[in-house]
Amino acid sequence: MLRQGIGYSYLYGDKFLRMTPNVGDDDELTAKTSLDFAWNLGAKKAWQLYVEPAVYWNLTNGPIDAIHFDRRAAQVGLFLGFELQVPHKQWHTQLQED
Repeated sequence: MLRQGIGYSYLYGDKFLRMTPNVGDDDELTAKTSLDFAWNLGAKKAWQLYVEPAVYWNLTNGPIDAIHFDRRAAQVGLFLGFELQVPHKQWHTQLQED
């Protein structure tokens, strides 16, 4: 599944970190494009392996917040996950018995 989005990013923390790469600008307009891959494993498909490669752009990189949508403001990310899906009825009945 292809996912695309636009968002807002705010940098919290040390003022020196905000000043160094971005000349004092701590809020940014961002964009993301990614692909989601999910594999359901096991006899009852209770396990799921999740992989999401993504590209993130800082669209307003710099002190004047001009829009830049190019590779200089791009970052690559990779998210990995492993999930166990537990039926809710088992948890609900176990909590009532305790």
